[in-house]
Amino acid sequence: MNAPRTSQARERSDEPQLVGHHYRSEPFRRTGWRRAGAASLAGLVLGGLLLVSLRMAIVRTRYALADAVATETALLDRQRRASVELRGLRDPRRLVGLAEARGFGRPERVVELGTEPVTP
Repeated sequence: MNAPRTSQARERSDEPQLVGHHYRSEPFRRTGWRRAGAASLAGLVLGGLLLVSLRMAIVRTRYALADAVATETALLDRQRRASVELRGLRDPRRLVGLAEARGFGRPERVVELGTEPVTP
């Protein structure tokens, strides 16, 4: 008596037809699991693609950061060389030598200019 009924037996029985009774049938259960499995598989694939795209963005960001660090290093080196050149151009001994070569006399006083701009 407790054996599962087929859909034909259920239609012939005198039991009232309930809303949603077809959800209990065997073909739907198999199809439901297939759909759930397909949805799960699609979710896993989309999650994997999202993870891959995130990792690719991280790699691109790291390469961009490495390029920025290399550019910063080159600019700092250029700034150091320009600072050394500026100090050499402002060297009082050099200026005395240039002045003597052009016929100027010894200066009465030497004004040393700082590397910072003077604010009025």
